[in-house]
Amino acid sequence: MKKLLLSLLALIPALTLSAQSLYLYQGNVVTVVNASTAGDMTYSGTTLTIQDNNYLLSEIDSIIIKNEEVDTKNVQVVYSPNNQVKVFVPIQLSHYLAIVADDSHVNITSTQVEGDEIFYTLSGTSTDGSFTQNGEYKCSLVLDGINLTSTQGAAINIQNGKRIDVYVADGTTNSLVDCAGGTQTACFRIKGHAEFKGNGTLNIEGNTSHAYKSNEYTALKKSFGGVININKSANDAIHVDQYFEMNNGTININNTPGDGIQVEKTTNPADTLNGQMILNGGSINMTLTADESTGLKVESDVLTITGGTYTINMSGNNSDGVSAYAALITNTTSEPLITINQAGGTLPDPLGGTKKSCCFKTESDMRFEAGTMNVFPTGKKAKGVKVGGAYYYSAKTKLNVTPEVEYSMIPIN
Repeated sequence: MKKLLLSLLALIPALTLSAQSLYLYQGNVVTVVNASTAGDMTYSGTTLTIQDNNYLLSEIDSIIIKNEEVDTKNVQVVYSPNNQVKVFVPIQLSHYLAIVADDSHVNITSTQVEGDEIFYTLSGTSTDGSFTQNGEYKCSLVLDGINLTSTQGAAINIQNGKRIDVYVADGTTNSLVDCAGGTQTACFRIKGHAEFKGNGTLNIEGNTSHAYKSNEYTALKKSFGGVININKSANDAIHVDQYFEMNNGTININNTPGDGIQVEKTTNPADTLNGQMILNGGSINMTLTADESTGLKVESDVLTITGGTYTINMSGNNSDGVSAYAALITNTTSEPLITINQAGGTLPDPLGGTKKSCCFKTESDMRFEAGTMNVFPTGKKAKGVKVGGAYYYSAKTKLNVTPEVEYSMIPIN
């Protein structure tokens, strides 16, 4: 305590340069004070007061000054290989946040309801760590070279239900792995509206259920030029409620016994684009080997493809490359290119007969207005394109098989 008081006497007058910051260490949480905003700091025999925040000297491990100024909207969560973590919190945000850091498992609850959103930047490595965030206000998650393996559930679990920007920082490689046998619904789970941006790489392995899941829409924005690799999943690789929209970037999917990308409707029928998948650009590459799996699954609404490149390789019995209630393929952004290899065969139907694999099928209508679709049904009794309603097609399109149509084939344009 005596050494700490002497340090305070020396440090507080020294925090005068605008490019300096004071770091106040209390266990795993570090409060950061920029000199330019510090104001008067006072201390008594037991308490240090900064901007009306009181810190008991008995709970302070150390105080240092660095020649830098921090972003006052950015909480930095830095994991270390020895399964420890430091959470750096600008003092301006400290009254919003309740932080629990148990070794490398971090849980932050925010009471913020207005103002500039908080950025949570994750970096470093832990073989036994996780990040959980709760709140009622939009926020941003920055993946800045994070390598996180959880032994207690999801690697990342965002629970606040609002718009969540996910920045995969340019030039970084980020890896998330969850535990097997847990109760989590995904390795990377977002309860909210997720919007991906940035140009880095994100690797995900889901060992209990889905690799990635959002309870409301997920959108890969035009500003996302990065890569998402689903290297393993115990269920669907990507499972999204409300809608999934892809405008740019690359998704690679392997080693999943479930579906590649599945969209389901929410319980609120008024939700925008509820149950839809919209693919405007970028590329998706997947290889699925499990029986009764689907590459792109949109059973309750429309699959819309306006551009991009999509390669789907299927080999499971009674599997589908694409299965949608209805489909629209056009060229709003570019000429779509779809390639589906189907080596899957049949499975017995409990009601009699057999269940067959298919490259591309719809329950209702399909409109093929632009682009190229190449399908290769090489599996036993596999189908190429099967349309459960009317098939509308343009002379501008290229399809290398004759579709099997329930009602009628109608030329357009």
